[in-house]
Amino acid sequence: MRLLMIWPEADTPDRYNYLVNYGLWDALRVMPGVTHEVVPMMTPAPQFVAALAGDYDLVFAPMWRRLAHRDRLVGKVHKLTRAPVVMFDNDGCCVPEGAHYYKYMDYVFVRGPQYKGGSLPPEKSMWLPWCVDLRRFTPVFGGEGVVLIGGRTKRVHPLRRKIFKRYKQRIRVERVFGDEYIGVLQEALAGITTGGRQSKVARAKVLEMAACGCAVVTDRSDYLDRYFPEDLLYVIEDVADMGPVLDDLEGDRAKALARQQSLYQITAERHGADRQARSVMRALEYIAARQPVPAEVKYAIEHPLEGPI
Repeated sequence: MRLLMIWPEADTPDRYNYLVNYGLWDALRVMPGVTHEVVPMMTPAPQFVAALAGDYDLVFAPMWRRLAHRDRLVGKVHKLTRAPVVMFDNDGCCVPEGAHYYKYMDYVFVRGPQYKGGSLPPEKSMWLPWCVDLRRFTPVFGGEGVVLIGGRTKRVHPLRRKIFKRYKQRIRVERVFGDEYIGVLQEALAGITTGGRQSKVARAKVLEMAACGCAVVTDRSDYLDRYFPEDLLYVIEDVADMGPVLDDLEGDRAKALARQQSLYQITAERHGADRQARSVMRALEYIAARQPVPAEVKYAIEHPLEGPI
């Protein structure tokens, strides 16, 4: 498989959400039988045109947030390459309704539903679960306290904001990135993650926490059951549920430690980036041949808890 990856220059390994957005790309490009080239989005036109004219099986396009307002670039990709163009719509989680540049994509992997109820044609899209780089996110079981990491704006994360305001004396609140982020999770007994206002889907943090040996406190978000059985999680419906959960974590440490172990085991077996790369590669082979992705291949990607390890 010969891949050309159109890469936004801002997305480098030290960026806080790099692994969320490009961990799968990294896993795919080191698979046996895969060769790849990278062309930065801001490459001067002659070099960009030359790259697109190369002999590739697929062209990877980044998420819509990176392509917004880049109409000429997207049109050029569609016009010049002979290979199917695949978009990996990652950190955005929620696809904007009617985004015109989707018409240039031969296939789109999405993380959540479209904004305001829109939809992409099922024959050219599928839901893609989060995965995690198990070489970087490694477990340290045990830990102390409950940590809340990430944005807490009322507009985007209202539940997270409520938890912060009511329980800030009982939880640790951090805004950290990179290796520091991993270290904070490894030190904690449990972590808190919630969906957002526009796209109430389970976030990558559920896997990052579990991979670091951290118990998981989460709201009942869409697709959550594709990652873990609910009985291994501390599930909250609203801010009022947070108090009993904190009492439970503080009062029954043995249960929390057992859940850490179980969550990590499932993550290691089912949600690693390498495993997802193998599943996605099966779909990419059909897309490269401009053939429909078989239902069983699509199902295996969308339901990582099922099937062989």
